[in-house]
Amino acid sequence: MGVIQAPKRINNDGIDDQSANTAIGRIADSLNTFIQEVYNTCDGDLTVRNNLDMDFSTITVKVNASGVPLQKTQIKAKTSRTSGIICIRPLQGIPTSNPLFVFTEADGIITINNIIGLTVGVEYKLVLLIIGQ
Repeated sequence: MGVIQAPKRINNDGIDDQSANTAIGRIADSLNTFIQEVYNTCDGDLTVRNNLDMDFSTITVKVNASGVPLQKTQIKAKTSRTSGIICIRPLQGIPTSNPLFVFTEADGIITINNIIGLTVGVEYKLVLLIIGQ
């Protein structure tokens, strides 16, 4: 992966005309602030929670033979309308496959109705990536 170089600052050095100097100084301040923010973002400040319509959530769940959670399993949505849910890490229990989540969403609450890929009666603690639109 390439390394981005720190930006050079735009300034009004060498502008003799006072009104032009002032105008260029104001424009340079705005541009320098924006360019620095873009640089900081590209240089490590880009995160899922702050910059992408995604969030993480951890649930504890057991399912019956049909894959229906034994207890109502809900998550407060922190994204726009939810497109999907991906299990990114099991903390407890080992799924037999990557779980598939069937869910509904209403009033900012995601309700998990069915999970395919979990063993019946085994308690799982799963870290999920909630993907918004």
